[in-house]
Amino acid sequence: MSEKGWIGVDLDGTLAHYDKWRGERHVGAPIDRMVRSVRRWLAEGKEVRIFTARASGRDPAEVLAVTQAIDAWCVEHIGQPLKITCCKDYQMVELWDDRCVQVEKNTGRTARELGYDEGWRAARSISQKTVNEEWEAAAIMVENDRTRASDPMLCDHANEAPRVCPCRPGCYCDTHTCKGVKKANKR
Repeated sequence: MSEKGWIGVDLDGTLAHYDKWRGERHVGAPIDRMVRSVRRWLAEGKEVRIFTARASGRDPAEVLAVTQAIDAWCVEHIGQPLKITCCKDYQMVELWDDRCVQVEKNTGRTARELGYDEGWRAARSISQKTVNEEWEAAAIMVENDRTRASDPMLCDHANEAPRVCPCRPGCYCDTHTCKGVKKANKR
């Protein structure tokens, strides 16, 4: 992640608990996992901004009252106020939001289509990584899918979730039925 960019974190439902609308100035209880992430990013010297529609085009006095309520919440739970915005710019490098659908760059394919969602990570016991590291892993998976499709020596199971084959580097099938294993067993 670029040290010059900023990370956007949605407020309602991502950083703070949201169950129903309770008014402009109400901010829900902190979501501990996200609060810890924000604190870690700040400790690493990264810029974090609250990305919320609450900061959008209203009466300036209302926006000021809303931002003051959010600032007070941030000081209480994060230890410092954060910039508040409702606008994305070219310096934003990540957006954490409960309503987003993550899309692979330049393809339109969703992370879910790539088999890359919360269940995928949990099923494979992958430790928490930054989003950029996770996307690099997803890009490798996509490249491996392309390799499987073009290399007749690799596994027949291109539609399955990738798994490392214990017998052939570059093959991501753990069923021991990949062509490399079959060919080796025929010798």
